[in-house]
Amino acid sequence: MTKGDDPRTEPEHLTVAPKWVPFRSNIAYRLYEAKRLSDHFDAKVSGVSHFFRMESTIAGRKVIVVHSWSKVGKEVTRNEQDETYTRNSVAETIRLVIVEEEGRVYRNKAKEMNVLFADKDLQYQYIDNFVEVVQRNRKSSDA
Repeated sequence: MTKGDDPRTEPEHLTVAPKWVPFRSNIAYRLYEAKRLSDHFDAKVSGVSHFFRMESTIAGRKVIVVHSWSKVGKEVTRNEQDETYTRNSVAETIRLVIVEEEGRVYRNKAKEMNVLFADKDLQYQYIDNFVEVVQRNRKSSDA
């Protein structure tokens, strides 16, 4: 979309899966997300959009890491038009996550994540391993 080669030009176009995805997909934005996202496509005072800057930053990279957490939290339902929350939608979401049987998956995931994030030694080990991989790959690409 940043080069103008994507036919989706309006926020509403981003609320359905793109036609170029060759398989059944539910990848799409909610309308308020698409509107917020489309703001980043417009050129800023410098004449360059945020997406152009991002694309330029990652162009030519060998690896880009994207990670997504599943069932870590439950999103509170919003009004599609103005992005607002209602008292009832917040209460329903809290009740679901804390009380209802359906929310057990979120409670279990929270316990699982607590073990990961609360262990400082494990976090330092992740950092050390990451630095080691970066240094090893930098040395091999310099050779």
